[in-house]
Amino acid sequence: MEKEKDYRQFDLEDFVTDDQFIDWAQGRRPEKNEFWEEYLQANPAQQQNITQAKAIVAGFKFEEPLIEDDFFARLNGRINQSIIAEETLPQLPVKDKNYRLLYRAIAGIAAAVLLILAFVFYPRNIVIENGYAGIKTVILPDSSVVILNANSSLSYPEKWDKQNREVQLQGEGFFSIRHLTSNSHVVPFRVHAGELNLHVLGTSFNVNNRTAQVEVILKTGRLKVIHGDQEVFMKPADGLTYNQEKGTLTLKKVKDCDYTDWTRLEYIFNDLSIEKVAQKLEYFYGIKINFEDDTFKNEKLSGRLGLSSLGETIETLELLLHKNIEVKDKQVTISR
Repeated sequence: MEKEKDYRQFDLEDFVTDDQFIDWAQGRRPEKNEFWEEYLQANPAQQQNITQAKAIVAGFKFEEPLIEDDFFARLNGRINQSIIAEETLPQLPVKDKNYRLLYRAIAGIAAAVLLILAFVFYPRNIVIENGYAGIKTVILPDSSVVILNANSSLSYPEKWDKQNREVQLQGEGFFSIRHLTSNSHVVPFRVHAGELNLHVLGTSFNVNNRTAQVEVILKTGRLKVIHGDQEVFMKPADGLTYNQEKGTLTLKKVKDCDYTDWTRLEYIFNDLSIEKVAQKLEYFYGIKINFEDDTFKNEKLSGRLGLSSLGETIETLELLLHKNIEVKDKQVTISR
């Protein structure tokens, strides 16, 4: 008999990565309806988590796959070569023109066949993009979960390799990777973030790949980070910074609020420079923050900024900084 888990302390991330919950939410376990009804009656505070998790698991849709542009360039080149070859054939007598027409017909058919084969056989990627001023939750084909921060994107092969899972991240994302085994071997999961390659084993972690510094912070599990011939093994609460200009990897301990706050649509700062706060807001909202006086940049800020809307964020920032902030289009100016 299947043993029921203790779901009382589960949060949204836990639900969307739990096999039993996923099976029920996707309609494969209708016999569990009574269990979940009783659970919600006994734990009404979990109603929001259950509703959101069920919607995420049951309603995720793939976005349209994209074919790399350079492939069409190569394909077009091959077609053009065929046309050029046909045009440079020696002049034929009038009586042999039917052969030239036949050649043209064959070349046209060949080009059409190449184009059709491109769509059928060429490897394509699923590309999921998130715009400004919000976060997006993505469920991968293996039920792993990725939360994308604003102005970020995730891509992976349309034909998902169950034995070698790989994704590409641009921007910032929080990953909760499902632990899978095949023939008693752990199925690898790799994240490519700029020049870093992350090898994952049933892990949750944050990756920020926005600037010349790539930041990786491990919440649970184990993580191996590879750059060239350098390898670093990370443990929970480890933070790794890769400096792309110097090619160096630096490992340190971090606090939870340093990296998971944005997944709750908020930023929590503890003695952080205003310049770095401004940089985070620029990436999130797609704005440009200007300082009337550059000395403002080095002032420190502690507090919480909600990210529900730009207006709310600016109002809170004015209170925390005790300064005037003017917003005009995408330009924000901080003054005394």
